[in-house]
Amino acid sequence: MADAADSKSAVLTGVWVQLPPSAPRASTGRVEGPYGGGSGQAPREAKFDVTKRARSARREAERAAEKLVRDRRKLHALEPGGAVDNPIEVSSASVIEPHGRSLPCARCGPHLRIVDQSARVLGGLVRRVLVLECARCGEPRVAHYAIVAPLVQ
Repeated sequence: MADAADSKSAVLTGVWVQLPPSAPRASTGRVEGPYGGGSGQAPREAKFDVTKRARSARREAERAAEKLVRDRRKLHALEPGGAVDNPIEVSSASVIEPHGRSLPCARCGPHLRIVDQSARVLGGLVRRVLVLECARCGEPRVAHYAIVAPLVQ
């Protein structure tokens, strides 16, 4: 093993190893060159096995979770009931509330509660609008319903 003061050595998870003179230099965070404050003769340190800081890993996981929530919201908008022009068709108004409670939350799963239910004229047609909110995280969701008469056979 080489001595720690040797300028041609590298740190490999706490173990010093000898680098060949022609080995490419890894970035050590120092700025070198005529304006960088370095003389160009910085030690040849190369760190391997760089782990992310806990904060960086946590923020990356949070960004991935938010992206998943955005994608789920887009899917809910494309599903039946997600828009006025694509309502969920039901045969009776008594089916709307149980169906609304069974819809999943975009963020955390099936924890929706009913905030408001109203009948509105949207686009010249009467639609039932169910405003839902997640009991756990507070994520809002709106579902549109159309009451259609069952066909008598």
